[in-house]
Amino acid sequence: MTTSRHPGEGRDLIETRRDFSSRDPGLRRGDEDGFTLVELMVVLVIIALLATIVIINVMPAAEHAKVTTAQASVRTLEQAIDMYYLDNRHYPTTQEGLQALLAGRYLRRLESDPWGHPFRYKSPGEGGRPYE
Repeated sequence: MTTSRHPGEGRDLIETRRDFSSRDPGLRRGDEDGFTLVELMVVLVIIALLATIVIINVMPAAEHAKVTTAQASVRTLEQAIDMYYLDNRHYPTTQEGLQALLAGRYLRRLESDPWGHPFRYKSPGEGGRPYE
């Protein structure tokens, strides 16, 4: 049994597809792998912009947190000084300083402010206040 084929019968379909794909580059697959330099640069610029926005918004928040922490620490010291006064009927002297609060167990520990500086104490304070 022989089958009769017309000459070029199977080739016409292959050549037509090849011609069609060469005219429309969107249909070609596997010719371009990876990303172009321009695409990578655009992504890096977008990432840099987002990082800048985050840093600009986070840095002031960190400074605000330090200020809030310092205010809370000062309030704690004021409460300890007032408790010292209630027990001893006088405020610690400038020479005794905040160490008197540790000795009397009004504070567990004496820490520095959030910027790493020790708290300072002065008695009597300015303007008629008992301490500063």
